[in-house]
Amino acid sequence: MPRLLAPLPSIQLDPRNTKALLAAMQTQVYLASNGVLNDFSPASPLSAITEGQAYAASEILYYLNNLPEAFAIQWMKLLGIQRILGANAYAEITFVKTPGYPQPVVIPKNTEIFSVSGLKYILMADVTIDLNEENKTELVISEKWGSVYNVPPGNIIRMSKVIPGLDSIYNLQAASGGEDLESINEMKTRANFLLRRNALITREDYVNEVYSIYPDLDLVEIVEDQINASNVSIIIGRNSAESVPQNIKNYIFSEIRDKIPIGITFNIFQIETIPIFCKLSCTYNSRLTSSTSIIETIRDSLLEEITLSNIGRGGFLDSADIADNLSILPGIDSILRLNLFGLIPLDPEVEYGAEICDSLFDSYIDSENKCIRKTINSEEDSEFLYMNLFQTGKLYQLEITLIDQDGNIVIYNYDELYTL
Repeated sequence: MPRLLAPLPSIQLDPRNTKALLAAMQTQVYLASNGVLNDFSPASPLSAITEGQAYAASEILYYLNNLPEAFAIQWMKLLGIQRILGANAYAEITFVKTPGYPQPVVIPKNTEIFSVSGLKYILMADVTIDLNEENKTELVISEKWGSVYNVPPGNIIRMSKVIPGLDSIYNLQAASGGEDLESINEMKTRANFLLRRNALITREDYVNEVYSIYPDLDLVEIVEDQINASNVSIIIGRNSAESVPQNIKNYIFSEIRDKIPIGITFNIFQIETIPIFCKLSCTYNSRLTSSTSIIETIRDSLLEEITLSNIGRGGFLDSADIADNLSILPGIDSILRLNLFGLIPLDPEVEYGAEICDSLFDSYIDSENKCIRKTINSEEDSEFLYMNLFQTGKLYQLEITLIDQDGNIVIYNYDELYTL
């Protein structure tokens, strides 16, 4: 069950007013004197003394009750939070000329115009309705701030003075733009929101902030500099191994930059994805399961296992664990051998011929004539594949050798299981 939260209650030291304080004082005086002091008539000195004490107590309580609010306002001042002012409302007023009036009608600027309820608006410019015109429209602005000035259509209908030749006025559309002065409670709510947004203190704060800015990520991790803790690295990544566009990185950087504590510096890095070549041999019974079914089962399992979500940042792959997971898949009798290699593309600026490429660390040419070579590890240490703290891996090439019960061998190759 989710935890329920509620706002903190307002603090009030004593809710009693002067009348309640006076009644309490007079009751206490009467009880403490065993009824001897009992004359609380208006002319009684006892009444005057208790009324004076009650007034003094109510004054003290007034300021004490407002002390928390005063502290809150002073706190917001220290944080640089300013009050949002209200705004005036605007409306378009249509001035209609009296039919047949033989002269132009002129309504001077600053003419006072009123709503049905008496709200005052000011004409913002001179209005002249020429002989060949029936009406003219001009803006008015409310006299004061406030949402109350956002009146509905047809509500602004009269003027402060009579204009010869003017038949009527009206607002075809509702007045808009009027806003109230921000209340203290609204200021406190906004201050709390701003502080929460800016309080990037813990690792979780940073991670949640990045996900809120750009949810299309599968990895967000925070790495602190071991030498200088004020340097923070934000590592991001995708299961697809696609690059996060630079404009997105810039946007994340700009959003976080103003929300970190003073003295903290940070950088954003996308995790490097190592293309993984997996080479395995297994036995199966061709009378029970087709080779196509076995191949697809192995491929889907490895695609799920050799990816960012499973490896994580700076993880490693253990061929024995992967072989154990594959051996229990339906249709497979046993895994004879499984090797893992990390592939690194050669320098794209250099043109490598096929002959040279084929001789470099068992390299090969892919469909786009990129020369890919296995340099992270070799055949001798292919049981484990380690990655540094800024690397992960993803299955890129797969070679499967199937051997059935009669010793028949079939070899399947999957190249470019994702785009480099």
